[in-house]
Amino acid sequence: MPENPTLRQVVVKLLKVFTVMIISYVALMALYFAAEYNASSRLKNINILVADLDHSIIGDHFLSFTRKDNDSPGQVNWSVQSGYKDVESVIVDVENGNYWGAIVVQANATSMLLTAASEQLVSYNPTKAFLFIYDGGRDPVSVKRHVVASMYIQFAQFIKIFNLTWITLLLTTANDQGASLAPLVNAPQILGTPVAFEERDLHQPTTSIITSATSVAYIWIFLVAGGSTYLVAHCVQPLTRSASVRRTMVLLLLPLFVFLFSFSMAYTVLLWGFGVPFESAGQFIFLFMGMLLLQSAVASLVLFLVFLIPVVFIPLITITFMVMNVIAVFHPVELMPLFYRWVYAMPFLNAVQLARYVLMGSYNQLAYNLPILFAWVLVPLTLLPFAITRQKRLMMEVLALEGHERQRDKQRSYSDKDTDYRHQGGERDYDPMAAGVGTSRQHNRSNEAASLRYGPHRSRGQGESVSVYDNPSQSVEDELERRPQRHHHHHLRDSMNDDSDVFDEEDDDDPDGMDVIENNAAVLSAAQRIRPLRPPGILLGSRAVPSAPPETQ
Repeated sequence: MPENPTLRQVVVKLLKVFTVMIISYVALMALYFAAEYNASSRLKNINILVADLDHSIIGDHFLSFTRKDNDSPGQVNWSVQSGYKDVESVIVDVENGNYWGAIVVQANATSMLLTAASEQLVSYNPTKAFLFIYDGGRDPVSVKRHVVASMYIQFAQFIKIFNLTWITLLLTTANDQGASLAPLVNAPQILGTPVAFEERDLHQPTTSIITSATSVAYIWIFLVAGGSTYLVAHCVQPLTRSASVRRTMVLLLLPLFVFLFSFSMAYTVLLWGFGVPFESAGQFIFLFMGMLLLQSAVASLVLFLVFLIPVVFIPLITITFMVMNVIAVFHPVELMPLFYRWVYAMPFLNAVQLARYVLMGSYNQLAYNLPILFAWVLVPLTLLPFAITRQKRLMMEVLALEGHERQRDKQRSYSDKDTDYRHQGGERDYDPMAAGVGTSRQHNRSNEAASLRYGPHRSRGQGESVSVYDNPSQSVEDELERRPQRHHHHHLRDSMNDDSDVFDEEDDDDPDGMDVIENNAAVLSAAQRIRPLRPPGILLGSRAVPSAPPETQ
């Protein structure tokens, strides 16, 4: 925007800023809140495994019920599988993130229930029939809210149907065999709660602490990395003004890397010193590397933007980028519109997943986390030399333009000693009272004679003086009368050059006539010495700038 903008330019600028803020702030956050309210319509994006290791009455009933219920609205996606051999293989798939959780019908669940009913086993434990597996370290909020809650609801709906089926089966069998169910009074769970479940949170001891701590801590690390980059770039900038592109990159990247390296190491050491458990040195190193990768990714992007766009836009972009990163940590991407799938490629989400895996071993996505983080570091650094080159070129153009402006200001400030044209602020002011040509009385008499000869002067516009008559029609008549007089004066001047004695004699004989001739000759002599009112390169009354001072023309 120019230094003195018009109202239209200000309005256009505000409209542009308003449009950018609507897209980057309002629309983005409105879509995020809408995703929260409409999360139930996208529960199908959450996969929960249903594994049958029983292969009998309980397993068959549960699989049949789940398949029918899977088509109901508001349900998660129940992935029914019967090919698993044991619980350990199910746990591996949940830890690797293939499923958000799993409901396992335990092996021999039906046979244990039938044995307990026939032998009236008081020690029968119905919770051994089902096993709920989930990983709270993947996402503490979403796992409890959507995964575990869906498992509870599904099992509650199942036992309402299965309990009736089981009691009917038990009574029919006892009636056919003539057996009494009275001994079951000592084992009421066989009749009242034939099946129940156990829960296994794969990272329960540290889930509630580490998962929230990693989210909040990495938000802080994210902001500190951006601020550190601004600080280093600001401190190093005076050293890079006249440096080459390669030297500029070295001066920027070397202190920035040392700064981020030291900060990541200090943070990791403080975690260990304040009591965060590290099982091995490898866990310590991997956590340190994860924090360094996140900071390097943010620093590389910010440094690239510093040299690419005006600094005034960087805070807006940085805040928007941070919001785009953070929203995926507190709300699963699976429950967001498809538009939000780009969050999978954000550095913040991958860094948090990496930290949680290092600290708790949960949700192993290293095959995706590490390449994405390295890409966020390398791509901006690869483009950084081009951004630096572009900025230096623009700076040279600005310096050249400023030099040209200074030269023009210098040309405008000179004072013409002969014509007294003063160049002030790009305007040419001509003062007819101060425009003395020379200092001799002869020049003053010439000016007076010229004034009498050609009429009064009147200023037209600013910086332009022309000879005019108050009466235009009289001007034409006087001009017609003046032409033979000028011809006569030229003839007299030639005669003066040929025979000066004649003028001497005529001067003695006719002093009045000689006074006129003297005055006319003085006018002609002064006119030859006076420069034109419009020298080359100067257009009076306009804003044209002379190509050089009059002394050099």
